[in-house]
Formats: sequence, structure tokens, C-alpha cells
Amino acid sequence: TRTLIFDSRDMLYVSVGSANNVDDDSFRARIRRFDISDEFTLPKDFLKGEVFADGVRNEVGLAFDSFGVLWGVENGPDKLQRSDLGDDIYNNNPAEE
Repeated sequence: TRTLIFDSRDMLYVSVGSANNVDDDSFRARIRRFDISDEFTLPKDFLKGEVFADGVRNEVGLAFDSFGVLWGVENGPDKLQRSDLGDDIYNNNPAEE
């Protein structure tokens, strides 16, 4: 997914999402912020965007609340098995209900 949103200062926020169920690093699992006030500097280099949030797998449905706080819906890993967290944390997690 690719999710885009602008804040009240016309800053562009871009969420690309991870490439796999669980990535080895968070390179793609980030929300990056860009100043696009100068239209003559388009297109933007994604790698040069400010990292606004890190470790968000596939953040979609981004929205700002009335206080200017950015919220999003996190699509976590699928069928994740971890014995240290009680076996199948997807199906046995109350937050998933």
C-alpha cells in the first residue's frame, strides 16, 4: 500500500509499508515526511524524507485529529508464531478480537 496525507502546514506524509510479513529491517516500515512548499523541487527522493515514524508495518488510513496528532491503522504481521509470547500471538491475542 501507499498512503499519503498532508498536514495543516502542507507537509506530505508517506507510508509505503513493509515488503514482507516480518522484515529484517524497518527501511520500508516507516512514515516519511516531506516539505513540498517549493514545487520546483519535485519529484522528491523518498530516501531523503524525514523519518517521522519507524517500525510501522503497513500503516494505512492515516488521519490527523483536531490536535494535529497523526493516527493510522496498523496492519500487523500475519500468522506470527512466537513461543516466548504464548505460541500463536495472532489468534490468541485479545487485541485482535
